[in-house]
Amino acid sequence: MRKFLLLPVMFFLFASCGGNSDFAGHKVTTQATVMAGRLANADVEIFLIENDGSLHSEWKEKTSSSQDFEKIGKFNSHIRELKENRLYLYKVTGGEDWDVDQDGIKDDKPTPNRGTLRAIATGKDFKTAGEYFNITVVSEMLYESVAKHFVYFKSERLNKDLSQQVKNFIKDVDNDGDIDKNDMLTFNPVTDKNRLVSLYQYKLPKIIRDVHKDKVILLNMDNVIGRLNTDGEAYGLALSIDDSKAYIAGENGLKIVDFRDPQHPILLASVDTYGEANSVALSDDGKAYIADDNGLMIVEVTTNPQKPILLAKLDLPGWTSDVTLSRDDNKAYISNSAFDSSFYNKRGYNGLVVVDVSDSQKPTLVATLDMPANVNSITLSSDDNKAYIADDNGLAIADISDPKKPTLLARLDMPGGVRSVTLSSDDNKAYIVDGPRGLMMADISNPQKPKLLMRYDISEDVNSIILSDDGTKAYAVGYNGFMIADITVKPQKPTLLSTLNMHGTAYAVTISSGDKKAYIADYDKSLVIANVEDPLNPKLLARLDTPGRAVDVTYYGDIAYIANDDKGLVIADISNPKKPALLATFETTGVVKSVTLSSDGSKAYIADEKGLKIVDITNHQHPMLLASVDTYGEANSVVLSDDGKAYIADDNGLTIVDVTTNPQEPILLAKLDLPEWISDVTLSSDGTKAYIANGVDGLVIVDIRDPQKPILLAKLDTPGFAQNVTLSSDDSKAYIADVNSLVIVDISDPKKPRLLVSHYMPGYAIGVTLSRDDTKAYVSGILFSIIGLDIFEKY
Repeated sequence: MRKFLLLPVMFFLFASCGGNSDFAGHKVTTQATVMAGRLANADVEIFLIENDGSLHSEWKEKTSSSQDFEKIGKFNSHIRELKENRLYLYKVTGGEDWDVDQDGIKDDKPTPNRGTLRAIATGKDFKTAGEYFNITVVSEMLYESVAKHFVYFKSERLNKDLSQQVKNFIKDVDNDGDIDKNDMLTFNPVTDKNRLVSLYQYKLPKIIRDVHKDKVILLNMDNVIGRLNTDGEAYGLALSIDDSKAYIAGENGLKIVDFRDPQHPILLASVDTYGEANSVALSDDGKAYIADDNGLMIVEVTTNPQKPILLAKLDLPGWTSDVTLSRDDNKAYISNSAFDSSFYNKRGYNGLVVVDVSDSQKPTLVATLDMPANVNSITLSSDDNKAYIADDNGLAIADISDPKKPTLLARLDMPGGVRSVTLSSDDNKAYIVDGPRGLMMADISNPQKPKLLMRYDISEDVNSIILSDDGTKAYAVGYNGFMIADITVKPQKPTLLSTLNMHGTAYAVTISSGDKKAYIADYDKSLVIANVEDPLNPKLLARLDTPGRAVDVTYYGDIAYIANDDKGLVIADISNPKKPALLATFETTGVVKSVTLSSDGSKAYIADEKGLKIVDITNHQHPMLLASVDTYGEANSVVLSDDGKAYIADDNGLTIVDVTTNPQEPILLAKLDLPEWISDVTLSSDGTKAYIANGVDGLVIVDIRDPQKPILLAKLDTPGFAQNVTLSSDDSKAYIADVNSLVIVDISDPKKPRLLVSHYMPGYAIGVTLSRDDTKAYVSGILFSIIGLDIFEKY
């Protein structure tokens, strides 16, 4: 275990030691100490950040080693030599840590450090911190949160963002009534742990492990604090008034859980229901109202939480999925599907059901409100005048000021539907669970015009959440049981740079070799060319109307090749990007899905509904068919390996064909069946692995070192529906257009892919491609055209 990063690397400046002091063999003007715990023999480099964002190394130091614990980690900080109005970066690497548990006591043996910690601020900020200047995991996380600004560098913008980001990580360390950069620089890992935002207090051991592994902290961070396996999927929950117990509804009934220690919740009791328990609500007098498959069940759970007592049962026709109570506990609002739990037999109400429960032993039906889609859950506003209804089409808001006559106010449609919703204490925000896509927040301050604000990284398939009284934590249940998430911290995600609206559907995009132009396949019959040299301000250059519907595009030199749906292949001259010209069309026997080119630009490989077509394009105006390959289903995408093999994504799996030995007589090498429809395939740079967008199954990774015997390596279920996949230049990350999100996956270990980021997209993401330096992702899809994303990377 590497010690130095267990919390921090700490530069402790002793201003009182002014003048020249001698340590580690150097004469210095300002004596400083690295307190990671104490880090000996570490390399310290101090950079001046130039106006263009480049780094100029000013000084290099090494921390001291000593038998005396107090003398370990000393070095010259050069703080007095810093220019006040310039940005500086301190970087500490290597060394050995003599206090890995940060208890202030020298360890028996040192722990090697292989990670990096940094601090970024102005010279004035460092001087203000003075002798209390520390480098810790806090300064590292803040560096990571602003490192994106190095791509399009403006010192003012970076400095402003740094000041704003501090509040996401720590509290007021210096007790001056303000949270600012001085709190970042004076944070002490030994004495100020309780000044971390609660999420990072809980996550500290994991943060330390991540730093020890030289991982980017924020890309490996989720919001989960604690878990409990409920022996089956959990669907809903309620909390006791004192926030000490959770009442969890699931496939095995009701579970009562004690979570006074949020990191170690324990099971107190179980209640068997007449069907699966789908939701639970608590009354102030200690009764649990449970929505199970067959209706409403009322149980006394407070007198003795370890021995709950059944009070009453109200059967309802249909399938009951959720229940919530009015403030006076006299009415229960129930979501009820017109279909039974099999979803085939219609047998009851579809929508909102209102029940009088003033007598908890004799519940009675009051009213119903029909909804156009199956209702999953219901939440009430604090004044009981509005019901927020999660259904299979999104979020519906209803006026229930008169419980006998509920009426619909507004809808917020969301692809894939909504499972549950909970409200902030002021009723201005709704926290929406949309299943595998996690947790989202919407502005409902105007109930007639709700709008989405942001998304949280839960990394789980969630069914239901509720908030703690202070609004800082979300208690969630889902496929893996019970979890607790911190929602005070806004997730660090890719930053939206710009949107280029085309008033059409962008199906695919290819970026020119210099990242200056984007070639876009617009489904509304056109090739679109845009100038993206300044990704903050993309500009439309030209549009070329093409026969059919453009679904894919690639280029070689000054020639663009467009897959045009039922009109085949379109070839265009793009030598003048402002005036593209049609050269030729080549119709195939089926609907064309995608096109790729040989490395010399002489052949086009076309995936269509009949299979693979190989076309000679040496004469751009007269393309000729060389050969066809029938696939086992419609061919959706094709990619070529350097050694001349075509990897075809078809409806039934991956087909591998030798297309080089004799292009006119391609040879089938292998077929790998996959259970779901696959839409795209790409290869690792060394040609040994295929990465497949496999629809609802997400990302599939295949070993193709022997193209005649492809082997499945791993699968990763993505939040949505994987449509398209591309890789970073170093093959360490996969970027997936996943319908409602851009998903970034760590594939550094192809056998263990790991979800890093799921960035919500305001539409239907179809395709994604990267800039040459991997700093921007260009995402194409429906409801938006191209969105440029600055992808958060370790600098």
